[in-house]
Amino acid sequence: MLIVTAKIPIQPEKRDEFLAVVPGLVEASNAEEGVLDYRLYESAETPNEFLMVEQYVDEAAFGAHMQTPHLTGALQQLAGWLSGPPQLTKYEAQDGVPVPLG
Repeated sequence: MLIVTAKIPIQPEKRDEFLAVVPGLVEASNAEEGVLDYRLYESAETPNEFLMVEQYVDEAAFGAHMQTPHLTGALQQLAGWLSGPPQLTKYEAQDGVPVPLG
């Protein structure tokens, strides 16, 4: 499994535009073959800093995602909304194992 995180700093005045586009990107990405999970979170410590957490069956699925029209279109829009450079990190992982709490 491949896990990708993307830290995305957004200009405060562009927040609403960003949040209007992201649900469509998340929905379309989750419908792709090879995408296990695709979600957006906002930092509790840093306003307007978002984290996309993506899980793929393999590198090929990630590569296919990077070529989709919904992602390439969103990336074009994102360029005008950023307050700094995004940080993309990939991790190779084994399948997750539930960990009981308590």
